[in-house]
Amino acid sequence: MYSVEDIENLIEKWAPKSLCCEGDNVGLLVGRKNADVKGVLVAFEVTSDIIDEAIEKGANLIVCHHPLIFYPLLNRVTDCEYVQGLVLRLIENHISLIAAHTNLDWAENGVTQTLAENLGIEIIDNLKENEGVYGNIEPRTLMDFANDVKDELSCPHLKYVGENQKLIKTVAVVSGGGGDYIKYALEHGCDAFVSADFKYHQAHMAYENDIAIIDAGHFETENIILSKVYDYLCDNTNGVHIFLSSRNKSFYKYI
Repeated sequence: MYSVEDIENLIEKWAPKSLCCEGDNVGLLVGRKNADVKGVLVAFEVTSDIIDEAIEKGANLIVCHHPLIFYPLLNRVTDCEYVQGLVLRLIENHISLIAAHTNLDWAENGVTQTLAENLGIEIIDNLKENEGVYGNIEPRTLMDFANDVKDELSCPHLKYVGENQKLIKTVAVVSGGGGDYIKYALEHGCDAFVSADFKYHQAHMAYENDIAIIDAGHFETENIILSKVYDYLCDNTNGVHIFLSSRNKSFYKYI
């Protein structure tokens, strides 16, 4: 029988907490570390739907990417506030929660490397220390590359900055919100940068510096890791039911 701590240690082997960005909140967030694990639900983040699914499947541990508890819960845990209410439901249903966030983003074979590989990027090096990557692709126009990104990530919609016929050879990648890394992509001579959640002034800076940016969506650039987490847990546990959530979704809709 595996304990919650055993599963946390497996995640630590792949994605050490030492890789986290400052202020991130990862590891065991809810539950008892010595509790026996009967089932694990792998999810993008914790919502009421995800908790329902864990209960239905008999999973008493959720392993997710986005931390549910990111800011302090102040001085109470009640159902009067959204996050506190979800924490309360987890506790009431004896469901533990482990989050692997920026440690999994930057890990070997983690989110960012997986994103690069899925986009056909031959990785050269990291953008900044252990964060982000850049590499080469088969040269093509920005329009063609943007369409390839859209298809590969099943994006219902994406935004981009740059001239359609700009030739793209070297691409930087950061999963999730990576606008702050544009300067590193420029330092490495990248023609394009794929990430999400770019702010307007960041898009302006990219345009002025002739680097194309492709905003492929926060969910779409990170959701790709969940099948790897599922496979990893299946391969490294015995007798534990591992489930990949069928309710992972982006909340954005487009018209």
